[in-house]
Amino acid sequence: MMFMNKLLLKPQIYIEKEDSYELVVGEDAVEIVLAPYTSCKLLALASSKSQNVTIHLSKESRFEYQSFLQNINSKIQIFLEGEGASVDFVYSMLASSKCGLKVEVYHQSSHTSSRIHNAIVNYGEELASLSVDASVPKGCVSCHLTQDNRITLLKNGKGKILPNLWIDEFDCFAEHSAYISKFSKEKMFYCRMRGIQEQDVYFLLTKSMLLGNMNVDDEHLTQFTEMIQKMGR
Repeated sequence: MMFMNKLLLKPQIYIEKEDSYELVVGEDAVEIVLAPYTSCKLLALASSKSQNVTIHLSKESRFEYQSFLQNINSKIQIFLEGEGASVDFVYSMLASSKCGLKVEVYHQSSHTSSRIHNAIVNYGEELASLSVDASVPKGCVSCHLTQDNRITLLKNGKGKILPNLWIDEFDCFAEHSAYISKFSKEKMFYCRMRGIQEQDVYFLLTKSMLLGNMNVDDEHLTQFTEMIQKMGR
């Protein structure tokens, strides 16, 4: 997938053309509106240490939102306002200082879908956090919600995950998961037994965790890989 089209940073961005875009978000709040029956892939990067993004999805719109960041505090709100709207949200971050992500997903129509995948590798000494809320009100039927939240600790830093599902409708599928841990001894042992040096093992496992769910072009993949290689140097 190529992200050839760069969106201009404005307070409100209206997307009505099916395409792949790159957006660099600064400190100012950004509102993204996806037109009905539109599919969009967006790679969101950062030019500051904080982000505030609000996303509105209309009827039958399909939104793929991806981020690869380092030491950023982000707040993302997603409103699935039109019937049949769906979002795939992939957020990966390298953390060496205190930082975190807060995501709020609001299912406001029936037959909406949200798939949330968050991954942080904390190679510092401070706290990395994830807060993920998703809600379905009564009357919004056949909604589908999934969350997968992971924080891996490489040093003495801490991780905190707050996953919440607020469901007021029986006709709904919802699940979430939360893992805070170091890389497993079994994975480390498996790699070391094949002659891979310890530092290279951390690099390979971090790359797999943070980039394994991303769908980006080779240029961005190389850029993100280089960021991981510099980890801890």
